[in-house]
Amino acid sequence: MEPISPPIRRSDLVHSEACLRKALEELIARGRLELTAVEPVPPLGYVVRPRSLTPRLRDWLAAQKSSPRLWMDLIELDELGSQLLIAREPYGSALGLSAWQDVSAIAGLLRTNVVGPNLWEAHKTALLDRVVEELKTQFDLVERALNSSELPAYARTDWGVLITLKPAQGLELFDYSCLPAPKHLDLPILTKLGGFVHSIAAFGPDMARLGLCWNGFEDPACLFLQDWLRKTHKFQPAPARFSSVGSHALS
Repeated sequence: MEPISPPIRRSDLVHSEACLRKALEELIARGRLELTAVEPVPPLGYVVRPRSLTPRLRDWLAAQKSSPRLWMDLIELDELGSQLLIAREPYGSALGLSAWQDVSAIAGLLRTNVVGPNLWEAHKTALLDRVVEELKTQFDLVERALNSSELPAYARTDWGVLITLKPAQGLELFDYSCLPAPKHLDLPILTKLGGFVHSIAAFGPDMARLGLCWNGFEDPACLFLQDWLRKTHKFQPAPARFSSVGSHALS
């Protein structure tokens, strides 16, 4: 094997790619999946949409150590970090397979293209409340007045729902939602979650805020959080260049 020359590139990680392909073949074999159920999504990984889960595959999935994520469960498959995402509702309707570096991107594809549309068909306009209920359980959210300073909390607004957390919890929420770590904490971060639901995150020195809204209500939610950021950072030097929305949308 030839030595790796700097700078190191993803294409040099040949064992990670081999593990990912091995994991895919094992998944196909355990589930007796038709090859047409597997959609390669280069360079991110694979999306799998089985007609149904075989009892053998269900038993194997149940035996794995998983951790909850928004609308999905996450399993780490091997020592090189191959990741498997499984839709919870309906269970197994979609699976995503990727290297650990790409799990947020493959999760975004599942949410926007498969899981979100399925959930919209099942719940329609109750879907936003289901997202809130899931986050309430995960982060011990309590419904409070919009101007309350108690944390953690959520409040109803004209444009949707506002969630307020400590900054560390805000970063945990990004991880729970399989979103890429925020790069610019002084800007609102817009993300398309799927099922016509959007999130807008903003980080202040003492708290993090997440707005949840329907498609079409992003502007008032972004303006609300942008105004909050301006007030929060009013005693700090303004950035040289300010944009109204920093977008990490996964479409």
